[in-house]
Amino acid sequence: MLMGLTACGAGGESVARGDSTASADAGPADQPPATGEDRGAKAPVVFTQDQVRRALVDTESAPDGWEGFGAEIDVPHESLKTCRKDTGTQCDGFVALGSSFIRQSISGGRVVFRIYAFNTPGDAATAMKGLAAGERNKAGNQAHPLNVRLDTDDIDAFTGPNTMIVTRLDATLIRITSEDLPPSVPYTELAELQTTRVQEAATPQGTAP
Repeated sequence: MLMGLTACGAGGESVARGDSTASADAGPADQPPATGEDRGAKAPVVFTQDQVRRALVDTESAPDGWEGFGAEIDVPHESLKTCRKDTGTQCDGFVALGSSFIRQSISGGRVVFRIYAFNTPGDAATAMKGLAAGERNKAGNQAHPLNVRLDTDDIDAFTGPNTMIVTRLDATLIRITSEDLPPSVPYTELAELQTTRVQEAATPQGTAP
């Protein structure tokens, strides 16, 4: 229902679950292009603040060896300001934003999770492009490809002074960043945990179909 993450492979190329540049089958020349409804396309899943809260990795869902903390959901006006600052865009179609983090018991370093909910996949994709470009610009030539593979719609991942994974699932954007942690941390597993929770929160009861 939501989207998948496929990050940089050994060659450093980001690979997504679907090729967004591929054109749809044209079909017979005398037939009009199929619409989303004709192809059985579903309406995008738009998260509420409550779904964002439930989806974030928190105290109870922190993996072994990590200490979890509660999710933080700011008021809409402040959340929009944060979205614009993070992505360098106007965050068109913005709905909600939430953050949480987990701390490693041994080193004290932490991983920060942030979920941005939008009205459409296009809104989320635009914000993701701005977010990834801004973070890569900050890292400069210290940014190196990070091999992360997940089942999402789009992904960008790199490591440098810190590690960042940004991915999109339908109309939901996910950012995972490290603070004072080495590249050897199992970031793919942490990203899988967060994207799975987003997928589960997309259902009415927050459970996988």
